Amino acid sequence: MLIPVLVLYFYSNHVSNNVASTEIKRLNREQLSFFVNQVEMNMDNLAMNTMTLGRIQSIRDFKTVHLVKDPMDYIQIKDAAIKTIEQQNISNNWKNEIVVYSPNSKELISTTASSFNIENLYKSEKNRWNYHTVNINGKEQHFFSWYTVEPWSKSSKMKEENLVIGISFSESILHEMLDQFKNSGRNDPFFYNFKDDAITSRTSNNEMIRAVTSEIKKDIPLDDDNEKIIKINNKNYLISYVRSKKMGWLLVDYAPLDTLMSPIKSSSNLFYISVGLLLITGIFAAFILYRHVHVPINQLIHGVNSVKLGDYSVRIPNLPKNEFAFLIKSYNEMAQQIQILIEKVYEEEVRSKEAVLKQLQSQINPHFLYNCLFFIKNMSKLGNQKALDEMIHNLAEYYRYTTRVDKSLVSLNDEINLIENYLNIYTLRMDRISFIISIPEAMKEEKILRLIIQPIVENAIVHGLEPKIGKGNISIIGEIIGDKNIIVIEDDGIGMELKELNALKGTVNSSINTRNNYGIWNVHQRLLLYFGTGSGIELFVPESGGLRVVLSWNRIQQ
Repeated sequence: MLIPVLVLYFYSNHVSNNVASTEIKRLNREQLSFFVNQVEMNMDNLAMNTMTLGRIQSIRDFKTVHLVKDPMDYIQIKDAAIKTIEQQNISNNWKNEIVVYSPNSKELISTTASSFNIENLYKSEKNRWNYHTVNINGKEQHFFSWYTVEPWSKSSKMKEENLVIGISFSESILHEMLDQFKNSGRNDPFFYNFKDDAITSRTSNNEMIRAVTSEIKKDIPLDDDNEKIIKINNKNYLISYVRSKKMGWLLVDYAPLDTLMSPIKSSSNLFYISVGLLLITGIFAAFILYRHVHVPINQLIHGVNSVKLGDYSVRIPNLPKNEFAFLIKSYNEMAQQIQILIEKVYEEEVRSKEAVLKQLQSQINPHFLYNCLFFIKNMSKLGNQKALDEMIHNLAEYYRYTTRVDKSLVSLNDEINLIENYLNIYTLRMDRISFIISIPEAMKEEKILRLIIQPIVENAIVHGLEPKIGKGNISIIGEIIGDKNIIVIEDDGIGMELKELNALKGTVNSSINTRNNYGIWNVHQRLLLYFGTGSGIELFVPESGGLRVVLSWNRIQQ
């Protein structure tokens, strides 16, 4: 009964959080945008002053002051220009400094000339606000400056201009505005431009500002107006920022998210406490019924499902003191009897498979050994010492490997060495048989069962190449495809008919061997049992004739 209520509350709470978060973000953006607009409006007014000054006659006369011959006229023109820029300075809301420079006469006039020098003018870009540092009385101070030229041109070379008019204001003005903005309810606003130190209020938390700017740097480039949530000292903060296109700086503000969302969180906590009390009451009321009915039924269902899945070792340990005790006791006795019978059948099946494998090895090895011994005898009579040495060496290595029973899992490289010895023996006995082995280096250390490839190679020679008239070839190619190892053994022998191939496939895939193909069937079953589903043997008849056998097994993670 509580689930629909919880779902409905979660949905409504999610909607409320989204609405509240959206409104908080919108309000933050609007307040920051309003502040940036105020700053930019004052900066636009200052920039307009430079253009207005360029149209005033006293300023226009100053750019040709170097042509005046009379010293009195020279002084009057310069004084008139100074009075003009002082009047213009007083008319602005922000305290500022104005400079007028004539490149032709190398004359410069200004209101205070503290934040301007010719070197800074040459380094700055015209018709845009530049941020720079000036050393005044041994102390570094920061200013924003703007300059324009007469006549206007796209060239940035100062020597081509007749008149340069610049205006600047101190960074301290922004400090004061940020103080006022902070006192109006903002958390800790500051300006930031990724290259210079942040411009903050006089009561700013510098440690927090460094942490916030460090997070902002991670998202370069930034949108003009945006928000993001960051974690500082294990607390979530909502970061809001607005870009000032005039300044080229970001106005950034941050606030603890928990504080912003505290009213909604308080109501959520009250709801959760109420639901918790209701839930505890419901659990207590249903406990008696659950313990005496539901638990015994669940135990029986679990036991029956385990038997259904083949796990006969599951027992129900606790017997309830009611009618279910008889059913549980009967189930335990039944599962125990079934487990005993299954274990007996499984042991017999394992013994049978081991006996079949031993029988297969005893059938293969003596016949192969006899042929090799006869070859050695004949080569000894003929005096062919080279063939005799090669046969003895390969035969010794072959039996050294096959008689080792210390471990069933070996590297593919060891198994391939056995196959090379085996094929070398056959090529000595039958020079019309040739072979190719190509195994990638990365595959040679893959794990495989002992004596898993040799039965397939032997079948290819005995049933494919020996009955063939003329030369015969056998190739053994390895590759790794995804999580599988693949070995392709292909011969160009007499092959087999499609009917025979289908019958052999049926035998290989059968869980019980009803024919005499123990070798290939045993290889398939060993791969399948040890390496799991997807492992085993596939048989194909190539268009060129012969038979292709593909061994595949799942790779073992080292």
